[in-house]
Amino acid sequence: MNKAELAGRIYGTPFWRVDLTGVWIVLAVLFFWLGLWAQANSAETKNFRGPDSEIVQLAEKLRAERSVYWAGVELPGNWFKPAQISWNPNGQASGATTFMVGEGEVYDFRIELIGPREEVLRDVLPHEVDHAVRLSWVRRPIARWVDEGSAQVAESQQSKARADQHARETAQHPIRWIDSMEYPDSQEILRMYSVGYSIVSYLIDSHGPERMLAFQADRRPPSEKLSEFYGTSASGLINQWRQSLDVANQDGQDSKMIQVETGLFCPPCIALKRDAGDGLFPGYRFGFSDAPLGSKVPKITYRGHIRYGYSGPAELKAWLATVEANPPKEGPVSQPYVRDGPEFDSILEDLKEVREALGPIRKDIEEFKEAGLIGKVKNLLELKAGVSELKEKVEPILKDVSSLREGLAQVDQETEEQVPWYWGLWAGLVGIVKRRYLNSGGLA
Repeated sequence: MNKAELAGRIYGTPFWRVDLTGVWIVLAVLFFWLGLWAQANSAETKNFRGPDSEIVQLAEKLRAERSVYWAGVELPGNWFKPAQISWNPNGQASGATTFMVGEGEVYDFRIELIGPREEVLRDVLPHEVDHAVRLSWVRRPIARWVDEGSAQVAESQQSKARADQHARETAQHPIRWIDSMEYPDSQEILRMYSVGYSIVSYLIDSHGPERMLAFQADRRPPSEKLSEFYGTSASGLINQWRQSLDVANQDGQDSKMIQVETGLFCPPCIALKRDAGDGLFPGYRFGFSDAPLGSKVPKITYRGHIRYGYSGPAELKAWLATVEANPPKEGPVSQPYVRDGPEFDSILEDLKEVREALGPIRKDIEEFKEAGLIGKVKNLLELKAGVSELKEKVEPILKDVSSLREGLAQVDQETEEQVPWYWGLWAGLVGIVKRRYLNSGGLA
């Protein structure tokens, strides 16, 4: 046996001499069936490709409808490459649209759909196709609230009603994403969608969809172009939109609008704004305004009833329910304290006398510091006399203040926290006088 025969027995027949005809036949049949399966489980139109014929056909129809809505005409021609649609029927209804941007063009759209077929066809698919259509017209990324608010216009009436209700419930919460090209944090994103839809709808109702599309095509941030397109500023738009919600709610029934006056350095006011913005009072709407400087508690007005203070949602809801159980009255049920009047005039006059009496006492203190032993004894006697006189002037003021506080407590137990500036000044003055002169009977 030569070496060639020995190698053939050890290593077998070389691969290039093996007959592969059967293998190629099997592979050909396999690819044939895979092609049939793919064709049966996918569909394609001029502008969309996806796994479901109904979804793809509806997407093509929506592409034309949304373009006519925004621009008055269909998009010119077809996309260079059909948008790829994927669908996962499992999970909560949601979607996403991605795309590429280059040289003033947007292309390579990819649409991801998640959720049951009914919700996808009713809300998710129209929302995502609307994104792609507007992007094809404006050819640039869009501020998030404008983009998402516009896309929700394409959704069902049921979905838009939910967004509108949530926007009303959180309308008074600060809006900090007016120029943002990014999504806010998870706690704020739902509100950005609902408020964005509500504001976009307000602008469309007043100026039409074509101006909104032109607004999105402008490359400037929203706050810089609102004046040109809508004749207002960002803060002006927000105020107009909030007022429109109030007008739309006046349907002949009692309004659930709660007016709140809040102070600048007022922790209860801050807490109430936060809770109202977080939607802890469903069905109610809040109108916030600035209270007089120095206010320490919010002033809350609802259906003619007034209260002061805020200690939490449960307590305020109980008060609102009590108000609703009683018919509205012509005037306020309770009144805020009056910041002027004979009582206050009397206190101010007494304070003036105290201030005049303090002058000689200060002079006596300075002389006491510089005097010798005999002089100190003399000055000490004068100081005691001056302090006694001052004490006589202080006591009636304390009685007047106490009487006023008791009267205010009858209006509302929390009103006493909200006092004029001169009460605080007087409290500090009394504390100093008591600590230095009255309590010890002499100098500290």
